[in-house]
Amino acid sequence: MEPPDLRYRLLAFWPVPLLVWALGFALFAARALWMGQDSNWDLQNYHDYGAHALLQGRYDGDVGPAGIQGYFNPVPYVIPYLLRHGLAPIPATLGLVALQALTVVAAWMLAGALLDEKLPRRPLIRLLAVVAGMASAMAISEIGTTFADLFMAAPILLGLLALLRGCERGDHRLFALAGLLVGGAAGLKLTNFVFAPGLALAILLPWPGLHAAWGATWRTALGGLTGVLLTGGIWGGFLWVTLGNPIFPALNQVFGSPSALPHAFADPRFLPGSIAEAVRYPLDIALGGHPTAELAFRDPRMLLVLLLALPSLGRALRARRPDAAPLRPASPGQLRALVFLLASGATWLSLFSIHRYAVPLDILAGLLLVALPTALLPGKAGIRAGLALALLAVLGTRAPDWFHRAWADAYHPAPPSALPQPATMLVTHAPLGYWVSALAKESRFYGVLDNDIAEGGPLLERIRAGLDAPVSGRIWTLGKDEPMAESTRAMLARHGVVPTGPCLRAPGWWDSSTIFCAATRAGRRNFAAPDLAIGERVDFTSAGSGWIYLSADIPPGKPGWHPASAEGTEAGDTARLVLRPASSGQPRILDFELRRVGPARQAARIRMLANGQPATDWPLGAGPGWSIRSLCLPLSDPAQGGVFDLYFLDTERPGPEHQPGLILRSMSLREAGPGECTR
Repeated sequence: MEPPDLRYRLLAFWPVPLLVWALGFALFAARALWMGQDSNWDLQNYHDYGAHALLQGRYDGDVGPAGIQGYFNPVPYVIPYLLRHGLAPIPATLGLVALQALTVVAAWMLAGALLDEKLPRRPLIRLLAVVAGMASAMAISEIGTTFADLFMAAPILLGLLALLRGCERGDHRLFALAGLLVGGAAGLKLTNFVFAPGLALAILLPWPGLHAAWGATWRTALGGLTGVLLTGGIWGGFLWVTLGNPIFPALNQVFGSPSALPHAFADPRFLPGSIAEAVRYPLDIALGGHPTAELAFRDPRMLLVLLLALPSLGRALRARRPDAAPLRPASPGQLRALVFLLASGATWLSLFSIHRYAVPLDILAGLLLVALPTALLPGKAGIRAGLALALLAVLGTRAPDWFHRAWADAYHPAPPSALPQPATMLVTHAPLGYWVSALAKESRFYGVLDNDIAEGGPLLERIRAGLDAPVSGRIWTLGKDEPMAESTRAMLARHGVVPTGPCLRAPGWWDSSTIFCAATRAGRRNFAAPDLAIGERVDFTSAGSGWIYLSADIPPGKPGWHPASAEGTEAGDTARLVLRPASSGQPRILDFELRRVGPARQAARIRMLANGQPATDWPLGAGPGWSIRSLCLPLSDPAQGGVFDLYFLDTERPGPEHQPGLILRSMSLREAGPGECTR
């Protein structure tokens, strides 16, 4: 009999994967629509900015408005960017879900290689294995978001599938394909390099023989290198030529780019502190301890598959002995998948332990929860055990929420209508990279956060040149309605820039507004405190420029300034202002317009410190009215460069129900009258 025509074979093959994709798309879409508009931190910081900068050619003009993450390969975020900027929020999210649903197809195909062909009701068991994998906490949490881990899990799972089929059939082309797929994912996102050791060990085990292992290894390695160069070579080359580090700023202690400090720029927040702690991680994750993520989640998959790993590997070793008892071992494909999981997981755990980067491992763990019991236990017992473990994994999972907004309140960044554009923008907070695509394309954006980049080399030179000739002669700060950190003020002072106002506000993506404040070149200073002239009044309401005086640096654990309202800016029991008051040789007085907040029966005393020294002690009544309280400024300390630190200290001892102490509406500077500051 002649083999069937290729067209018929394709028609027979594709309908099932298409049906699987459609099912995954439907379930993913329901989840995404239920959650609302994606508002994750990375989207606001660098997902939007990176793709925009790539498409608009901004990388040779801007300097770090999205921090160090803005120099990651932006290619994975181009499709989400085009969807978000080309469609309304809901259709854009559905387009992204359609891309992410490809990972469901990849999981379906890999499940087919892990399950025994002779299993009764195999399609249903295969589908349940896919559900067990795709219902992992991190996979669910990324549905409809701009995180790249979920849709990039597809090439990693398909790379493992190619490896398994290559080992099964002895087809060397499949080894090269496996390396190409995993290497391509690593070139797009460096964190995917953790899957390379897993792929290498899956080739070597379970013991195919030296000659076969060598042939498979070099072909896989060659494919991997080709994949990295295809997807990340151009970007790495650009970074190397322009900044001297192909993975800037990572591993800069090795590459030595002058535009960043010689640090690794790794994120150690979630790394285990000891081997014992690392061993305990799977249990903590299963119980909801979330040691590998900022937000609470629960996922028992890794713990359950580790419990299955011991008997699976033990039986595989025992089966090689001549006197082995007739125990059912896992198949070679299942063992290779298990080795891939363990080796990649160990690499992931030792390098960063950030759970979003382990999405492919969680999916694979779910597949193995169904596949391994069907191999280790006879007949229906194995099927029942696998389904029970899958059900336990699904019911024991709780996904985190990387922040969403209701569709009715979908966010579109819109700058204030009075903001002069274009201009040179100094970014003072994160995450604000998303504003770049909303402002004039002629503008230039320079991050002035203390993040160890732009410390020298081309990036520092670019900032200095840009400030010497600002766009349209205008410099503005771009920040959040939060006090400015002292390290940020120090960076501004280093560049000879001082925020002066006026300030304009626009709605931000999250709770706080975005603030645009005019800034001025003032020469190099030791600290970028704003100047306050005699006779000048500072407005601390949301319509004023009081933000430029607010400082974030207060004693640990003490509440400081709150976002400004139409009434003024609310302070906690400790709050700080910084300023450079003008001097005419006469004593000067700061007048503050403020009032007490809290229950009407409470009165309070507010103690003031100026440059760390006691300055005054004000009584504030229990009533709601505004009071004027005056502070005579002592002589300035030359070491302070004319800068005054003013601390508002609520003398009450705050308890669990303590409310913030005051609202500040205005501040003004005047000369003291005769004898006014000597009493």
